[in-house]
Amino acid sequence: MNGYEKIIDLMRQQGAVRNLPAPRLAEMAGVAECDVGNMKLEREDFLVAEHLKGNLMEGDTVLIQRVSEEKYAIIEKLVEL
Repeated sequence: MNGYEKIIDLMRQQGAVRNLPAPRLAEMAGVAECDVGNMKLEREDFLVAEHLKGNLMEGDTVLIQRVSEEKYAIIEKLVEL
């Protein structure tokens, strides 16, 4: 790998550091727990959009986004029509 290729590779690596994964579907396991795939989030692991505060129950499907290494944000509650 020549010098230019090393610089481009380094730029790609650093650019990927800030890229957050796409929002995901999750299921509320209770009012203070959320299941995201095989991972269970406890109340201290996520933030809830203000309009959803007090309106989430066990079994609700929610749209969740990772916002940092330790925190997720529940963006919206989803329902079927």
